[in-house]
Amino acid sequence: MKKKVLALALLLTLALSSCATLKLEGSMLGSLDGISRIGVTSVSYGERTLPVIPLIDAGLHNAAVSSVKEELLAAESENAEVITSAIVNGVAARTDSDAVVVDSDPALFENEESSADHAVSIIQEKELDALVVVTTRVETSGVSGFGINGANSVKLKIKIFGSDGSLISEGYYRTAAEMTKPKDVNAYRALLRSSNENIDSLLDLLLIK
Repeated sequence: MKKKVLALALLLTLALSSCATLKLEGSMLGSLDGISRIGVTSVSYGERTLPVIPLIDAGLHNAAVSSVKEELLAAESENAEVITSAIVNGVAARTDSDAVVVDSDPALFENEESSADHAVSIIQEKELDALVVVTTRVETSGVSGFGINGANSVKLKIKIFGSDGSLISEGYYRTAAEMTKPKDVNAYRALLRSSNENIDSLLDLLLIK
C-alpha cells in the first residue's frame, strides 16, 4: 500500500512539474500578402480536461468542480468575449486588414484532417481572404490529497488558414499550472484572465509581415 501511495505521489509530482512553466510556440508557414479581409472565429472554451487518478482524490476534486459548473462556465463565457476582442484587434493591427468575428462551432476544428475544409467553407461563405481559428480550454493536470486543490493551466491554440485551405501560421500557449480550490470561482476567473496576457506574444509569432 505504501509503495502504491508513493507511486501516485510521484506521478502527481511529475504531472505538476511538466506544467510548471509557460509554454509558447508559434511559426509562420505561409504569407500574408493579398489579405485584406480576415475572419476570427468567436472564442468559446472547449470541455475542461480533468484527471482520473489518483482515483479517490480526483473523484472528490471533480465532484466539487461539477457542483459549481454553471458558475465556472459563466466565467469562461465572460472571458471568451475578452479573448475574441483581443485577437480581432491584434490581428487587425498586425495585418492592416479588416478583421471580423465569425461565429462557428469550435468542434468543427478538432479533427486535424477536416479542419482545413471547414475553414475554406467559412472563408468562401463570408467572402474572406483568410480565417483565424481559435480554440482554448482549461486543463487540470493533477490534484492534491483529497482533491482539495487542482493544478490548472489554460491552453490556447491559433491556426490561420488561407483561402485555399493552406496553413499560414499555427501556434499555441499553455500557461504554468496554478493550484486552486475546485469551488473557488474567483480564483478560476483570475486564472482565465491572467492567461490573456500571452495573446499578444503569440500573435507576434504568427503574424510577421
